[in-house]
This record gives sequence, structure tokens and C-alpha cells, in this order.
Amino acid sequence: MHNGMLEITSSIKSMFEQSMEQMRLISERLVQGNGDGKGIALELKNMGLTDEDQLDVLTYILEKPQHVSTFMSIDNSLRWTFVRRILGEIRQL
Repeated sequence: MHNGMLEITSSIKSMFEQSMEQMRLISERLVQGNGDGKGIALELKNMGLTDEDQLDVLTYILEKPQHVSTFMSIDNSLRWTFVRRILGEIRQL
């Protein structure tokens, strides 16, 4: 019975450690995601978009990590093209 308790304790400890690591990763993602969102929002505002277009494009970009990566990795002139493409897609919906 003593070995059984040690196994249970070891399993619980392992599950707890894994849960803590997952929470750490999720927290990092959330903090990182918020930083990207603020930066993107500022860029969209600086582009002179209407408030409605800013919100539509920001929501669209933040829906998927690849949109965020694309927006953050391209230069300003290409960002404007990317935003116009997004607005076109949004308006077709």
C-alpha cells in the first residue's frame, strides 16, 4: 500500500507541474498577444482609417496568429496593401 501512495503522490506532482507549465505558456501568449494587439491598433490608427475600419481590421488580424505575424513582419507600404485586402474581404462578407 505504501508503494501505491508514492505512485499516486508522484502522479499528482507530475500533473501539477505540467499544469503549471501550461499556465505559464498561456500567460506568456496572452501578454505577448496583447502587446501585438496594441501595436497593430496604433499602426491602423496612424494609417488614417475610420474607427469602424480600424476595429474591423484589428479584429480580423487578431483572429489568427498568422495574420498578426504577417502584419508585424511586413514594411509600412506593404501593410497598407494588406489592410486594403482585408477590408475588401470584410466588405464581401
